[in-house]
Amino acid sequence: MNESTTIRWERDQDGVVVLTLDAPGQSANTMNSAYVSSMEATVERLEAERAELAGVILTSAKQTFFAGGDLYDLRAVTRDDAAEFTDFVRGVKHQLRRLERLGKPVVAAINGTALGGGLELALATHHRIVVGDPSIRLGLPEVTLGLLPGGGGIVRTVRMLGVTTALSKLLVEGGSLEPYEAARLGLVDQIVGSAEDLVPAAKAWIASKVDQEMIQPWEASGYQIPGGTPWSPAFAATLPALPANLPLMKGAALVGVDVRQFAQVFEAENARARLEELLDWVRLGTLDPPVGRIFAFEQFREALKFAFSGQGVAKTVLAVDEQLKV
Repeated sequence: MNESTTIRWERDQDGVVVLTLDAPGQSANTMNSAYVSSMEATVERLEAERAELAGVILTSAKQTFFAGGDLYDLRAVTRDDAAEFTDFVRGVKHQLRRLERLGKPVVAAINGTALGGGLELALATHHRIVVGDPSIRLGLPEVTLGLLPGGGGIVRTVRMLGVTTALSKLLVEGGSLEPYEAARLGLVDQIVGSAEDLVPAAKAWIASKVDQEMIQPWEASGYQIPGGTPWSPAFAATLPALPANLPLMKGAALVGVDVRQFAQVFEAENARARLEELLDWVRLGTLDPPVGRIFAFEQFREALKFAFSGQGVAKTVLAVDEQLKV
């Protein structure tokens, strides 16, 4: 049985659970092994007590909301650690998927900066509220270090914002947004005046969703990805130019570096086999390739795969192959 050491649990009389991220002895919350163990224990308890709950609020006791992955842990990974590290990343994704599929409203009450894994944690909730402080930043800056988001951020931003916006605003340039910019983009849903307003606002939103079975918008029947898919003539016409424009965007060349760095974690033959396997999925038009692979280029392909369907997919992926020159 896992024990929660970095997430505090507080349930009120209305059945709303406030989960406070508070890693002991750290100035910021990070996605390390203690967090993963704590989140596993927390999700297990949420699932066990689901029938008694009205909703869940995620917030932080630190000045920032969540700082994302622990770079010191990441730098320590070697080829011998490949299997263990793969399981670690898959575990993070699986926990967030269980959280968003709890069936109860889950709110991120963002009191401070949420970058990288911190934003990915918020994206796995159904409603994101942030303090309107211009010093707060939200984004996925790891791409500027040659790292692609590993906690589901690619799939969720593409489904939420559309392919073009997700790529240009978050997944390639690696820029960060202040709260009002994030709200205009659709990355957050609500802005409040102070940190003290976060939990009351979150509870009010949860109360408005009583007795509703919560799912992500893109999981609802009939949902359409913003900007369309290749079945939309206007968007289909832009596909040939999309991969060609990637090198023109700030940080785009680092995507190729990311592939080479992570390839060192795997045996070369295995890495090549995985790329070939995923390319086959795209060629065959399979709609649901497994999510959760550590290999960064596969994550990029999966984003394309989930975003697109039908003709033109293989050409798009092959064009990306050529542009990144892996």
